Amino acid sequence: MSPRPAADSGEEEEEEEEESPRGWTSGVPPGLGGRPSAILLLCCLNFVPTLGRETLLTTSLIPEAKPSVTYKDFIHVIVIEGNVQNVSEVSVQYLCSQPCVVNFEAIVSSEFRSSIPVYKKRWMNEKHLHTRRIKMVHVKFPSIMVYRDDYFIRHSIAVSAVILHAWITHKHNGDLSARWEENFLHAITKNFTLLKSVPPFERPFKDHQVCLEWNMNYIWNLQANKIPQCPLENDVVNILSFPYASSGENTGIVKKFQRFQNRELEATRRQRIDYPMFTISVWLYLLHYCKAHLCGILYFVDSNEMYGTPSLFLTEEGYLHIQMHLVKGEDLAVKTNFILPLQKWFRLDISFNGGQIIVTANIGQDLKSYHNQSIIFREDFYYNDTDGYFILGGSRYAPGIEGFFGPMKYYRLSVMETEQIFNPLFKKQLADQIELYYERCAEIKEIVSLYANIIWQDNDNPRMCNRKNYYLDLNARYGRLSTCRSFPWGKELKDRYLNLFQVLQEKDLSSVPGSQNDSVLEVGGRIFEKAVKRLSGIDGLHQISSIIPSLMDSSCCGYHKASYFLAVFYETGLNVPIDHLQGMLYSLVGAQGSERLSAMNLGYKHYQGIDDYPLDWELSYAYYSNIATKTPLDQHTLQGDQAYVETIRLKDDEMLKVQTKEDGDVFMWLKHEATRGNAAAQGQGVQKNRRLALELMKKAAAKGLHQAVNGLGWYYHKFRKNYVKAAKYWLKAEEMGNPDASYNLGVLYLDGIFPGVTGRNQTLAGEYFHKAAQGGHIEGTLWCSLYYMTGNLETFPRDPEKAVVWAKHVAEKNGYLGHVIRKALNAYLDMSWHEALLYSVLAAETGIEVSQTNLAHICEERPELARRYLGVNCVWRYYNFSVFQIDAPAFAYLKMGDLYYYGHQNQSKDLELSMQMYAQAALDGDSQGFFNLALLIEEGATIPYHILEYLEIDQTLHSNNISILQELYERCWSHSNEDSLSPCSLALFYFYFRIVCNGIFHSTPIYFLGTFLVSILIALAVQYFQSVSANGPPASVSQLSSEIAPSIANPAVGSLEQEEAIPANNLEQRG
Repeated sequence: MSPRPAADSGEEEEEEEEESPRGWTSGVPPGLGGRPSAILLLCCLNFVPTLGRETLLTTSLIPEAKPSVTYKDFIHVIVIEGNVQNVSEVSVQYLCSQPCVVNFEAIVSSEFRSSIPVYKKRWMNEKHLHTRRIKMVHVKFPSIMVYRDDYFIRHSIAVSAVILHAWITHKHNGDLSARWEENFLHAITKNFTLLKSVPPFERPFKDHQVCLEWNMNYIWNLQANKIPQCPLENDVVNILSFPYASSGENTGIVKKFQRFQNRELEATRRQRIDYPMFTISVWLYLLHYCKAHLCGILYFVDSNEMYGTPSLFLTEEGYLHIQMHLVKGEDLAVKTNFILPLQKWFRLDISFNGGQIIVTANIGQDLKSYHNQSIIFREDFYYNDTDGYFILGGSRYAPGIEGFFGPMKYYRLSVMETEQIFNPLFKKQLADQIELYYERCAEIKEIVSLYANIIWQDNDNPRMCNRKNYYLDLNARYGRLSTCRSFPWGKELKDRYLNLFQVLQEKDLSSVPGSQNDSVLEVGGRIFEKAVKRLSGIDGLHQISSIIPSLMDSSCCGYHKASYFLAVFYETGLNVPIDHLQGMLYSLVGAQGSERLSAMNLGYKHYQGIDDYPLDWELSYAYYSNIATKTPLDQHTLQGDQAYVETIRLKDDEMLKVQTKEDGDVFMWLKHEATRGNAAAQGQGVQKNRRLALELMKKAAAKGLHQAVNGLGWYYHKFRKNYVKAAKYWLKAEEMGNPDASYNLGVLYLDGIFPGVTGRNQTLAGEYFHKAAQGGHIEGTLWCSLYYMTGNLETFPRDPEKAVVWAKHVAEKNGYLGHVIRKALNAYLDMSWHEALLYSVLAAETGIEVSQTNLAHICEERPELARRYLGVNCVWRYYNFSVFQIDAPAFAYLKMGDLYYYGHQNQSKDLELSMQMYAQAALDGDSQGFFNLALLIEEGATIPYHILEYLEIDQTLHSNNISILQELYERCWSHSNEDSLSPCSLALFYFYFRIVCNGIFHSTPIYFLGTFLVSILIALAVQYFQSVSANGPPASVSQLSSEIAPSIANPAVGSLEQEEAIPANNLEQRG
């Protein structure tokens, strides 16, 4: 190598430009955006034999310019030091045959990003042509790829490749202002070499020439030499671990995948966006094929509310419909060549490997092979599983399947074969019970259908039943049904379903509808009504064990109110042995059959994670949202047994006094409709007259009635399609506090028809829905619940627990639940204790708080009834349930505090939990909570620090029990709402009295003064009695006692009673 020419200092180059790209000086380098040079360089890496050495891939060096020789442009890069340093010195040798621009750049690739330019430089050469030139370039690399982590460099990066790239362009093809990408395309010659990167823990520390404070330096040294570890994480997601009953409606489970915390897994996920590699394994039990065009199994909804990859549906014919979203923006779908089995548990395994999809179906727990199909595409699928959410079952886009989902696993980055997948059928006994239930029900439905068909045929063909005399005719009308045709069932079958055949013979099925499903359902309803009638008797609970078979038959006929009764009986042990397995079975069956109370029961159990149900808020939301969606529809109909849901507590004597027998179901429903403003319910209905209605609304609106202003907006939206005026009136009504107007404005934004706004705006729609929900609007609350579950809006971050709370709030307004609560209240007012206990249990098991506290109150009033018929600790169970509810009453916390203090039946004492319950009651504004905490201190207990902090009692100001007692008694007195003397005021007076007495008796001068005064009083008393004895006869003992008693004995007793007034109101009287 020749010496460096002195002329290379810059005199020979006319212009020079150096650029160090921003972004990597303090953080991660920016992306290249698809540079052709970077792609070419990465492709050439395999042809480089060594690191940091010369590469002679261009023309050879020409020492001197000779006129007779044809010169060829070349460029050569030589690295002085082979490793990456803070400033690496590089020699660029080049020759230009005509005026040229020399370009140099350093490109870096890390474990997450590739082809990132970190240094750029270029210069012109116009004078020294046909001569080899040497340019020394000092490449400065970012600190994060040269030095170790320290206090200032927190995250150094591991560099996989550093490429030094140089090329020449002639001046007429490019200049210093040309873009690098364009300049590279016109390169005359080019070359590159590699620098060796240094692992992060082999790099030196950087001298920042900054002194840290000793404490900061010490903290950093504690963690400086720790090797960072990737979080323990894998790509397997357990989407479902407990059976889910899908009713075939537009609700389902919502799941959202997060980005991996492990950087390697996350990098792999991003790299596979256009080449998906994942596997789905799900257990299914199908009752029917899809009744719509497509029924959802599992599908992805992206951030734009469009179907993504993957999307799995069930068709009307029973085929599996698989839909993918392509990289080019279109959608592609395929249908399997086999149908899925019915009424059998089977596992469906689907693996995606780029453009290949393998579908495998195996039946039963032994995974007996059913079918296998491989599908190959030549299209690129787009797959980003974090840009949206998954739906299992139904949604507002598609109904779900009719059946049950079993365990489901999702392998996000792995292509698995069936033998490699570990996804057993959990809850094996429950799965077996589901299969046995539907096998038995299929037989019962066949019996009922065949029996009804025979009866109808006899009615249609009277000749087949020839009545020969008047007696038979009367018997046919008023007696049992005539048996004109023999039924094709043997004695064994009749003995097995004896109760069913008795009901069929007693019921007149000639009036039952002709449809097979309707006839079976009608029979189930009649069986249920007969059973419930027996339960409504004086000793109704005693009849439960005998009506269980009837309820089972009714459930099999599709009348799932019976299913919910059975679920509650088995889970609470209501005059039957507790059987959680059967309770789960009938809860799932009822929810699958769209029974509202069954769905609420499952939603509540999964919300709290009780009674062997796993805590699963997504699963709880699926059940609660189902009923919440139906609630506004139910409220606009009078079908079925419905009543207005009211919060009436049995401990509230004033509220109970106003409850009369006129408060029946119809009365309560009309009261509800009248409250909502239903004119027909108020008896003020008028014929439809839009013009008159418009005039009346305008007059009412002019008087400031916000409902009328909202009505005007609805009129212009509904009939005139004038969205400008509709929005105008709704904005005005919204300012007046009308929640309906807020909801209507949200709908305008959601539909993309708000005046002056282009397209949909879900963010503003969500804001108006939230305002409507805060005003009690049901539909607005449902939208907010959905937004919290999906997390697709920035203003509604994903919060499954909050989504469940909002959906639960709406579901508990359902009229069918209100009917059960009303029946329990009426039975209590009639002192029909069996019926009151029955319907209170049915309502409490749905998870509504008012029924739980009312049931616990009944069990306290009638403990012998609860012990005799309930298999659970009624008082403990339902007071405990109630304190975990939102806005639980203070008296429930007091009751649980007492139960924890004393212990209850098989429940042990727990003083700390007792204090927590009293503290919560105190924070809810109940003076008894403060009083009970004070009594615990009086008994020698110490309140833990976290409870004092919860009560906002500053321990720096109240460092001893005396100070804490004073604070508790003062708060008790301030929260007491009694005008006269209350226990709190007496306790506070007694507390101050004791402090004064203690101060007096601990003072020496006052002690001697008191002794002197007592001595004087004794002397005066002796002198008085001596004078009395000298002036008259002695008094008798009885006389003396009668005189002394009023003056001495009574004050003593009074003081004792006053002192005992506080301890008398001890923990036995809490709550």
